[in-house]
Amino acid sequence: MPSRAGDSAYAKLQDRAASGPESLISRGGSPATVIHQDDKSQMTNQFGALSTASLVQYSSDRAIEALSPTRVKIRGSGQLCVILGTATLFVKRGTVSICGAILPASTRKVNIYSPRSHTLPAIDAIGGRAEIELESAELDLEGHGMQSLVAIGFPDVWRPLELDPTTYQRTFHIFGYHFMPDRSNAKRYTTLNTQDWNPVLTELAEHAKSTDRSTRILIHGPNNSGVSTFGQNLLNRLVNQADPAVGVAFVDLESERPGFTPPGTIALQQVKIPVFGPPYTRPAANSGPLSKMHYVGIRGSKTSDVGWHYQCAIDLLDDEARKGENQPLRPVIVHAPKWLSRLRAGSAEWIEIWDKINPTHVVSLGDSDTASIPTDKIVYRMEAKRVEQYDMSRQADMSLQAYFHMVVSREGERLFNCAPVVIDQLKTHALRFDPYGIIKGVIIDDQSIAPEDVAAAVTGKIVAVLSVSSEALDQLGYTGNKASGRLYQFDGNLNTLPVPPAELCCIGFGFVRAVNESAKHLTLTTPIPAKMLNRTFSHENKGNPQMILAVSNFSTDWLLNEVK
Repeated sequence: MPSRAGDSAYAKLQDRAASGPESLISRGGSPATVIHQDDKSQMTNQFGALSTASLVQYSSDRAIEALSPTRVKIRGSGQLCVILGTATLFVKRGTVSICGAILPASTRKVNIYSPRSHTLPAIDAIGGRAEIELESAELDLEGHGMQSLVAIGFPDVWRPLELDPTTYQRTFHIFGYHFMPDRSNAKRYTTLNTQDWNPVLTELAEHAKSTDRSTRILIHGPNNSGVSTFGQNLLNRLVNQADPAVGVAFVDLESERPGFTPPGTIALQQVKIPVFGPPYTRPAANSGPLSKMHYVGIRGSKTSDVGWHYQCAIDLLDDEARKGENQPLRPVIVHAPKWLSRLRAGSAEWIEIWDKINPTHVVSLGDSDTASIPTDKIVYRMEAKRVEQYDMSRQADMSLQAYFHMVVSREGERLFNCAPVVIDQLKTHALRFDPYGIIKGVIIDDQSIAPEDVAAAVTGKIVAVLSVSSEALDQLGYTGNKASGRLYQFDGNLNTLPVPPAELCCIGFGFVRAVNESAKHLTLTTPIPAKMLNRTFSHENKGNPQMILAVSNFSTDWLLNEVK
């Protein structure tokens, strides 16, 4: 493979990260290779607040020049800046790293999303001095950007609490230059030291470049262990060097904190450009096409009821394998579900899913159970890192809010409008649910609901929109006669339905505003484009579009907050 600008930086990063204590990298465990950190006393504090300049570690030769009220130039070596807010990055000279990506000087612009709901990313010069420019983020649809969007329900995540928002025009803020946190707010700003990740990222990236087959990496760890952030860093590093036309396959099997899709889903995503921001900002990244998505819900990381989740995971892995036949060198990252380590080693399910994942490498963060990993795998074991400032329910609200405000332009770009969802007429559709309508029925976990109460149980709820084939409707026992009266409820829940996941794919989410049983239609607000709804046909492309709505248990408090 021909050399690329910035390739030499990989070796420099590895040397710099490996120059610490010998215990940082230790080899052992035949046939696995394990990387771990035992000497914690010599490591920097991963969880400290950015309350002093010493934790930011800016170099003495750093220079910042304000080019305009919304644009700055930074020159120097080492750590150049830590930012809060949304910004467009231009690398003018040298090479920098951010969120695992290696960015050499180019005319390309990079969009960064850095809210204080997560740790703030640092931009580092590598291999010597570098020069960058930061500019306020471009505005999206109707003059509103991501910064305005999330602030509707969750104010102040994009700006310093110490500054009056009427005193500046920019959408980003450099720590230690534009602001310093007040002592009372110090814990609200945190950064993440990822130096000990660099040897692993470098080794995996070099393997992906040099191998004659696909590098397949499984990542797993408990909640708030840094596994999603490590996955982002690894994804960015691999996308950096991948064929731009192919990118990296990201098989996200974790439904509680998915990387690119709304909570409660698992998906196969083709990623072609690096992503710089937490999951709820990624609809704005336009990072690559979504190949397939399944709705599995959120049932808790320790639940034993994983049948539907397991089937959907197998379906996504099969789909990735089919696509990989035409792209044999495409790197693959699989984000493991929490229940993977609970499968009994040697059981039929354990054998099947490990055979489908077929990883060349495994990265395990925190207290993940590595005893259930097949012994012929290369395993990297690393210390957990806390990266989220907000709890899972609040992050789920933010992800759903970002999703519902998404608009797909004519060119296919994902933009945002800021009209409160409940009054957004552009995304609201009246969908019929009679035998000839698009809605064939609903799935509700609570099977004790009487038929006459189904409409009330659905109204005001967030639902997953599932496309369904004619074969699947036959397997579900659906007939037009059953749907001739009220809104029809299917028997059972997702775990008990006799339908394979391939026949019941999720195309998005909607909010049921009203159900009119006399007129036999329901009003659904959804960012799913109308033309996509109209394409939801059976596999033979016969008849009318067909959909089933799966009622979720997601909170709608953020919808009410928007109206307030």
